[in-house]
Amino acid sequence: MEFSDQIKQLRKENNLSQVQYAKKLHVTRQAVSNWKNNRNLLDLEMLIEINRVFHISLDQLILGDDNMNKMTQKLIKDTDENRKAKYNMITTLIGGFLMILGFVSLSRLIR
Repeated sequence: MEFSDQIKQLRKENNLSQVQYAKKLHVTRQAVSNWKNNRNLLDLEMLIEINRVFHISLDQLILGDDNMNKMTQKLIKDTDENRKAKYNMITTLIGGFLMILGFVSLSRLIR
């Protein structure tokens, strides 16, 4: 089941309008509409909030059924991007440190 379908089902099971649903989650009605229409996907913090408010497991919310849905793909992509960003930052810091070390060593040789 796609994430948008889960959002609709969860809202209907709790007999909530989009406005009521949005108020429970402290977001706008437009945000809920965008989720429902697959225009925007939620971040991890909002998934946790839905889990807390509606008592639905994160596994069910993220994975839906056996098929990988767009939310699962988004979380995997976000994790990969975060991992790459950390790797790039560490590489940059090490490179910067080595350059400074090289300049210091070179300046001592010149004296």
